[in-house]
Amino acid sequence: AAALAKGQAWLQRVSHIAKPASGVAASCIHHLYMSQAVPHMLYRAELFLPPPDLRNPTKVPVTFLPLRSIQWKAALLITGGLHSSPYDALDLLADLLSFHLLVSRMQWQALLRYCTLPVSHPLASFVQKAVSYQCLHVHNSPLHLLFEAFPLHPKHIEMITVARYTPSWSPPFTVQIAKDTCSAIIQDANDASDIVIYTDGSGFKNKIGASVVLYHRGRRVDSLCYQLGRDSAYAVYNAESLGLVLGARLL
Repeated sequence: AAALAKGQAWLQRVSHIAKPASGVAASCIHHLYMSQAVPHMLYRAELFLPPPDLRNPTKVPVTFLPLRSIQWKAALLITGGLHSSPYDALDLLADLLSFHLLVSRMQWQALLRYCTLPVSHPLASFVQKAVSYQCLHVHNSPLHLLFEAFPLHPKHIEMITVARYTPSWSPPFTVQIAKDTCSAIIQDANDASDIVIYTDGSGFKNKIGASVVLYHRGRRVDSLCYQLGRDSAYAVYNAESLGLVLGARLL
């Protein structure tokens, strides 16, 4: 009821400016619907709307019908169509997903956020319990139903630890970034350090790797290279970190 009231309130406000002859452009109404109406109307849709039925993905649950009428009226404002126009045709002309697919996308995104919660988060323990005890015969929570409907699992999500520092922190090293290639070459030529280490990590031909070269007083002394694996398992972020490790080893 609250979600329906939010959608009706949005329609009431926007209908004053969405007149075909003297109103705003259809693209603006489309943008307002996707950026304002949908997030407010479907806030926490994973908790009060049922997930899609994988056995019949085109079936629209009965609980969707009142909310789907909001999108139908929004599509009428965007296209200026007739009230006798069918739902599917209006969604197509207004460049909108079918309402049940829109809800499924938002539920997928919400479940993905739940799977990426850190262990310290208060909801992390509930997510782990829902994953461990799926397909219960009774007392299924919304999380149980979501994990049953979507092929997601927290252990399949790669977690990257974020480095946190206080606002007053300053690095113990100096960072200098050249404006362009010529400036970088000049800056490198003017460097009078005895030892210079060049590192690089990148991807090439679907592979991720890093390489390091050490120079001593302008003379190449040693080099290292290492291939991590395919880009489906590793990122350039891993290769850049590996380059620092290889550079420290050469040093």
